[in-house]
Amino acid sequence: MDHPRVVRLASEQHGLVSSRQARELGAGRGAIAHAVGSGRWTRLMPGVLAVGAPLGTFHERAMAAVLSTEPSWLSHSSAAWLWGWNVRHSRPEVTVNSSRRVSRAGVRVHHSGETSSDHVACRGASR
Repeated sequence: MDHPRVVRLASEQHGLVSSRQARELGAGRGAIAHAVGSGRWTRLMPGVLAVGAPLGTFHERAMAAVLSTEPSWLSHSSAAWLWGWNVRHSRPEVTVNSSRRVSRAGVRVHHSGETSSDHVACRGASR
């Protein structure tokens, strides 16, 4: 059985949740492993689950990049595209605090000392 709170959150995040979010909403590690093993959920990146079948959209890949590197923010050309600018965006770009060393396959990770929430704007499910 899927956890309704996890499914609801995923519906607000392009079909995705982080493993941490799923656990905080009551899905234990065993339940997560069972959902993945049965094909109801799919692991997209380290710590990121698609609830249902992944769609492969840029929005989904961008959300997965943010969830996989959290706390982080969609940034650079990915953020510009999300805000409607006509820019190329082949892979998601995120920014993390410069004190953290993070890398993910298929994601361009930028490091910055300026990661205050004062510098972050939200649009839809992405931040």
